Amino acid sequence: MRIAVLFSVAAFAALVVQTSVMHLLGVVTLVPDLLLVLAVNLGLRHHNMVAAILAFALGYATDAFSGTRIGLNSLLVTLVFLLCYETSRHLWVNNDAVGAAAVFLAVVFKDFGTLLLSGAGGDLRLHAGRILAQIFARALLTACLT
Repeated sequence: MRIAVLFSVAAFAALVVQTSVMHLLGVVTLVPDLLLVLAVNLGLRHHNMVAAILAFALGYATDAFSGTRIGLNSLLVTLVFLLCYETSRHLWVNNDAVGAAAVFLAVVFKDFGTLLLSGAGGDLRLHAGRILAQIFARALLTACLT
């Protein structure tokens, strides 16, 4: 129960920073995905049903506050959690560098998944260089903040 309260408070703070504070500071393009950091942490270190429910709730909160299609972030954050969970069950990953690498890959996976599932694949063909640069810059920034 303590983990649920801790991650709920951390998720609220991350939502405030990610959706409000960064935009008030004028940062629009390179906003780190702080909630995904929490989902990766849940997948790598917490192996119970509460962690899975929290990962889904993190994605749903992102959907609710970001104004995107409801369910898209819930699906992708839950998939990231499951991938990290399975990786940590079969490999011994108790290292901060592994966590940062997992966050980097998770941001890339989530951003590409968002592009493909939201129907913006045509934009990827037209502006591939710019979109790839933004995705990798955002993933690198989020991994460095991890």
